[in-house]
Amino acid sequence: EKNDLSKNRPVLVTGASGGVGSFSVSLLATAGYEVIAVSSKEDKKEYLKALGASKVCSFYDLEIAEKYSPLGKALYSGAVDNLGGEYLTKLLSHIDLFGSVASVGLASQAFFNSSVMPHILRGVNLLGISSANSPMDLRRKLWKSMFEDQNFMNSLNKVQRNLIGLDELPAICQNILDGKHTGRSVLKLAD
Repeated sequence: EKNDLSKNRPVLVTGASGGVGSFSVSLLATAGYEVIAVSSKEDKKEYLKALGASKVCSFYDLEIAEKYSPLGKALYSGAVDNLGGEYLTKLLSHIDLFGSVASVGLASQAFFNSSVMPHILRGVNLLGISSANSPMDLRRKLWKSMFEDQNFMNSLNKVQRNLIGLDELPAICQNILDGKHTGRSVLKLAD
């Protein structure tokens, strides 16, 4: 739920054209946030705008890409980070007062170096996301609330998804490793 502080600044989603990134852009935009989608895939701008992003750019187009500062200018109310590494390091220092960063992935690097300054001077939260370990009761409650909201269902239907067979799995995995995959692929094991 949005608070008064989060209305002033956009939310950043890194790795925006992937599965988690696509859903994040769509859900955040539907919830009323201004979303900046960060993707290295030039050909995905229209896709991400259709999901609700107000701006689509590469990380290096952002003001925060230049150099690291332990406590940079407050530019974003929060973020969903799928990249980790230096991207997460730079991003944390630019989150506004009481904002949160959901650390979801490590597409760039598993490790990052950061300062405690954003946390102790602005109250920035770094949230670790472990969806595989979320209790089933919590999942059902969240899914139910989303399925009952037609706006969220319409936004989720915009996310690119593919149903693939087992024979297609090696090619999809290679696309993921090469940074060419978009949205979500679901493996169909039986008819």
